[in-house]
Amino acid sequence: MKKLSKFILPALFLVACGGSVEVDPNMKAFMDEISKTNSMMDAISKYGANPDMETDLDLYEIKEPTVSSVADKSGKKCYMMNVKHGILDSNCEVCWSGDKVESVTYVES
Repeated sequence: MKKLSKFILPALFLVACGGSVEVDPNMKAFMDEISKTNSMMDAISKYGANPDMETDLDLYEIKEPTVSSVADKSGKKCYMMNVKHGILDSNCEVCWSGDKVESVTYVES
């Protein structure tokens, strides 16, 4: 049992902490802005290539952004981000070109 717990506890820790997805400083700052303002619109106005970009999550109070994966798509770094709004969770893909958010796309679960 002791040997089994050596493997289970670290695995549970990684799951509880969101795994080992490395987030660059720009994405971290974007997520911090969401946490600070509870607003996707405010974060986009600060970090977006187009400050007037609209998303499906604009009118919700957004909380607890977490990143579950990252991928390179057509030269852009795209993060799969989960956010909470009310009792719901939503996934969205946040794609960066350089140091600006190019797109935020709602992803149905």
